[in-house]
Amino acid sequence: MSILDSVLKAFVGDKKKKDLKLLQPIVNSVSAFEAEIGALSLDQLRAKTAEFKAKIAEANKAIDEQIAQLLQQAENTEDIDQREDIYEQ
Repeated sequence: MSILDSVLKAFVGDKKKKDLKLLQPIVNSVSAFEAEIGALSLDQLRAKTAEFKAKIAEANKAIDEQIAQLLQQAENTEDIDQREDIYEQ
């Protein structure tokens, strides 16, 4: 099998090397981010956490409003089938 493997590597290339070449930019960006975060103090990390929570809340704001509207519609409707459809949404 080693002869077959070497022939395949000659024509196709080494899968391991291709995977490493593909993943290396991702590893580099994660390493840079790790260095950036590692340089922060505990208070700065807490501030980052609050910043991330605010970004998440802002991103989910439209969805939360839609959920609130659907819940209000479900409470105001008498028809059980419509209510079930609203809850499925």
